[in-house]
Amino acid sequence: MLSIFLFLVHIVFSLYLFGVIWFVQVVHYPIFLYLNYDPAHNPFIFHQSRTGIAVMSAMAIELVSVVILMFIPYPNFFAVLILLIFTLLIWITTFMIQVPCYNVLKREKNENVIYRLIWTNWLRTALWTFKAIYIFFLLWNLLSDRLIVIC
Repeated sequence: MLSIFLFLVHIVFSLYLFGVIWFVQVVHYPIFLYLNYDPAHNPFIFHQSRTGIAVMSAMAIELVSVVILMFIPYPNFFAVLILLIFTLLIWITTFMIQVPCYNVLKREKNENVIYRLIWTNWLRTALWTFKAIYIFFLLWNLLSDRLIVIC
């Protein structure tokens, strides 16, 4: 029962983050190009602190839930392993590529770094998108035998 609960928690937070990453990629990061930089009211510091609230806690729950699933019995170990790989790749790209860009932007507005942030974020967007597609595939397979057709 715990494994099903953790699987559902992982799915909910992964799909939430899938939606957030698309919003960030298409709307939020491009806005950085139009922001005025003011050291007293740095929009990049504001972004990073608020993103930490909305995203990092969800990413942590997403990671912890799938790691715990690796250590408790679950009907499909391979499915959980794939979810873990997607999650780890997202964390690696976040901290190896995105965070260094944020660190520069906290000090100064740099359009080259903003463009790098936008273009490299497509990798995370793709990873969460493929993960969401995989989750929908898993859900379809889990539910296909149990779907009730109402005529």
